[in-house]
Amino acid sequence: LFCLHYARINPMIFQIRLSTGSFLELCLGLLILTGFAFVMIVIKKIPLHRVFLLIGFGFGVLSCLINTPGSIPDEPAHASNIYLWSNRLLGVREELVPSSNPVYIKINSLARRADVENASLYLNSETTINSYQQILHGTNWFYSNSDRQLVTELLQDHSVTPIMYLPAILGFTLARLLSLGYYPMLMLGRLLMLVFYVFAASWSIRKIPVGKMTLFVTALLPMSIHLAASLSYDAVILGLAMMTFAYIVYLAYGDIERIGAKEWLTMAALGALLAPCKVGVYLPILLLLFLIPTMKLGGRRKYVWFVASVMIAGVASCILMNLNALAVGVNKTPLQSNNGDAFYSVQWVLHHPMDTLWMMMNTVKRQLSTWIQSAAGVRLSWFSIKISQWVITGFECCLLLTTLKEYDRPPIAPSLRQRLLLFLPIILCVFVFLFGMLLWWTPVGDTLIEGVQGRYFIPMIPLAMFAIPQSSITLHLKRGERRIPWKGFSSVLAMACVMLSCASFLNQVVVILGR
Repeated sequence: LFCLHYARINPMIFQIRLSTGSFLELCLGLLILTGFAFVMIVIKKIPLHRVFLLIGFGFGVLSCLINTPGSIPDEPAHASNIYLWSNRLLGVREELVPSSNPVYIKINSLARRADVENASLYLNSETTINSYQQILHGTNWFYSNSDRQLVTELLQDHSVTPIMYLPAILGFTLARLLSLGYYPMLMLGRLLMLVFYVFAASWSIRKIPVGKMTLFVTALLPMSIHLAASLSYDAVILGLAMMTFAYIVYLAYGDIERIGAKEWLTMAALGALLAPCKVGVYLPILLLLFLIPTMKLGGRRKYVWFVASVMIAGVASCILMNLNALAVGVNKTPLQSNNGDAFYSVQWVLHHPMDTLWMMMNTVKRQLSTWIQSAAGVRLSWFSIKISQWVITGFECCLLLTTLKEYDRPPIAPSLRQRLLLFLPIILCVFVFLFGMLLWWTPVGDTLIEGVQGRYFIPMIPLAMFAIPQSSITLHLKRGERRIPWKGFSSVLAMACVMLSCASFLNQVVVILGR
């Protein structure tokens, strides 16, 4: 019905043969994927983490094909940075280009000749029917010896930890070793980023003892899938954030009686991997370690050692991986935009603390609703693809419904102090984001902090939902009482998310084909 509805209200997509074929192929793919989802969720009642392996990967592949390389925010810059790290993995020489900006650095390195020529053809910010035609008729899938000839190329280094790009770095390197062309190289990098995200989300859903549906819905949000199937480091960040949160909740509320060396090392590793992402803005998530009961460590002394060691691992990793970015904080000279406008500096913040606080509060007041909508995915690509509001509202309702008490399961009831603790990382993350963007993105004189995107707060969604007390609703009807959630309610909720995802993809395609 969704396919017929979008076809009826968008007749222009059937005027060109390629757009007609693209739309019908998407419809077929969505029908097959939804059919598998119905069998797994409703008939077979397969656990959610296994369902997500298929559904998440299927939707991610569709997103890869629908949105051509470059159409995801900042993807051309990410591709350049990934290529640079692939060069470093292969031992290619490089030379630093002098710059006043210690964060966004230019590097003189080498690249395959055909890659340099094809970059402008494939890394376009807007996907159109011409983009599909270029891929079908102009793609060089394998390079010849002359195509692989190395030439000098200026690449970008964003001074971020390579952990965030690792799957794509491996994909780029493998593609170059196999002499694959530029477009296959980009898609292989995207595919490995998607694989990591899907397995990370599936592992998180399996591990967390309560709130599995919350993670499932969060992982299926249009913006989450949009980023997961791209070269953006947000794919890895979202996966690591879900894994860290799920493992802390597992240690705090799971059926584990005593935390041993294995759990200790796993938690320290997750903290060390997540902490350096985006210069430590997600480091406050580790404060949730205080949810873990002392008795699970065998005493207060071991508990203090456990929390301290994980925190130290996270902080040390953050500092070591972000030395250039942290240097901005001690640099007296403010950064400048491409137009030469000076950004706010730490010195200005120290001399105007109340003005800084007012700017932050004013920004939150003005932008909060926009961030919430953006995190769900109301505008995809470079804000050029608008998803219907009813789809976004549907996902938001599904998230709220995940806070209902699970059927036939005793609810986990954190104390008031623990619920307040869940909101603390959210508040701190918002503060760190605002402070960072004030220094790196906001010109002096602006009254609102610029550059903060809703997608940055997707890792905070499970924390906010977990802090809401679990409850149930009883409806008094003429036929008797009806309790919500009922038996099988989770299956209905999961299928609703799948159907909303289908509507989101149809929405994206009709916008693209209508250009």
